[in-house]
Amino acid sequence: HAIESIAALLLLALNEDASGYTQRSVCPVVRSLLTLETSLAAYCSTLQASQFVRISSMGRIQQIRYRARSESAIPDSIRLLQGAVQQALNSMVRAYRDVLLIVVTHYDSQATTALFSRTQVTALEAKLMAAV
Repeated sequence: HAIESIAALLLLALNEDASGYTQRSVCPVVRSLLTLETSLAAYCSTLQASQFVRISSMGRIQQIRYRARSESAIPDSIRLLQGAVQQALNSMVRAYRDVLLIVVTHYDSQATTALFSRTQVTALEAKLMAAV
């Protein structure tokens, strides 16, 4: 009974019920935010690479004029979206740090590997460490 009581108190301390409702609610949201963050980063890399190719195919004077006109290939709307995703992800990590630490710690379990990819767990670990 003592072990069951301690387990129940620990679950309460994590704001998670015995059925794991919090973990089942939080993990899909965090996974979606991590996926969106990765997709935005890949999109920005592609835009920057295409800008580099475009600039390198120009003549020297055209390159100078082009760089003077445009600072970046990344639109402001994408930058704003990246900031919003980053802010939401950071607030989720801060708010549910304990639950996410359990998920990261037990990554090899079948339930956790279904929730996150190895890349997402690595990114989540970095965010958890940064939130300390």
